[in-house]
Amino acid sequence: MHQITSSKQLKNKASIKQASIKPEENDYWVEDDDASEDDVFEDEDTEVAADQGSKGQPAEPTEVTKIKDLKKGLTHVTVEAKIEFVGEGNRKGAGYGENIYAPAFLRDNTGEIKLVFWNDDARKAKAGKKVRVVDGYVTMFHGELQLNTNKKKGVEFL
Repeated sequence: MHQITSSKQLKNKASIKQASIKPEENDYWVEDDDASEDDVFEDEDTEVAADQGSKGQPAEPTEVTKIKDLKKGLTHVTVEAKIEFVGEGNRKGAGYGENIYAPAFLRDNTGEIKLVFWNDDARKAKAGKKVRVVDGYVTMFHGELQLNTNKKKGVEFL
């Protein structure tokens, strides 16, 4: 199975769920069943805490950053974009502490980036909706940039 790197690749798959979403069939979205929400989607070389502030050149949270300007290690970024694609919600963990996640791609007029919606945000996320990620941070995952949400501030649906 190969790595999925854009929403166009996902849309062209005969079986999106089988090709790219199920963690037990593709390690692109989940590396380790015991990993937490904070470390599942980070590159091994990047340690960025959910509370942020330790790496990169932070942008002001109220200043909107274009997707083309996102770089590994940036923290405290605000991004406004349209959801280009959102995968089916999946469950991670069991019983108490179970989380639902949905991999997605966001697009603005400058580019596209991966993002994972968690829990209530995963339930609300629909292709075509506009969102604002407040106080997000950027990591690399399997060689691709990924925008991550701040657990406390999450995503605003516009």
